[in-house]
Amino acid sequence: MVLELAGHEIIVRSGSYVASSPEITVGSWKSGLLGGEGFVCAFQGPGDLYLQTRSPESFLSWLIPQLPSRSSN
Repeated sequence: MVLELAGHEIIVRSGSYVASSPEITVGSWKSGLLGGEGFVCAFQGPGDLYLQTRSPESFLSWLIPQLPSRSSN
């Protein structure tokens, strides 16, 4: 998912962040442990923010079987 930030701030869970354009300002990481969110970060535009909607565990369980295995020669 791509969000275009036009000068406003958005708070994102660390597991959802993928990448951002160079114009994006990254705020400090904040802990939301009491709220059950883990670590979150504030991003401010302008620029594009790339997010993923899968949980990291779900993404890795899909990705790892897709990776090429080492062949023993």
